[in-house]
Amino acid sequence: MTAEGGSHFYAQGPQANLLWTTIPVLDGLLSPYELTDGDELYLERAVDLADRLLPVFDTPSALPYSLVNLGQRMGVADPDSL
Repeated sequence: MTAEGGSHFYAQGPQANLLWTTIPVLDGLLSPYELTDGDELYLERAVDLADRLLPVFDTPSALPYSLVNLGQRMGVADPDSL
């Protein structure tokens, strides 16, 4: 997994669930950061992921979209909840 180009984790799927990306994945990066006494790799990846999640909260209703396209850095309305 690389942060720039190549075989990138974020390009593997069109959409991810916000809840299941935030809790296990983001926490899964922050926990080892703390446990390794600050290995910057984990923090860099967590910040990159958080930046990719941020557009999900930019909605007209102020409620976040439930899906996120991590590759395109955009929130996606869930078609099942329309």
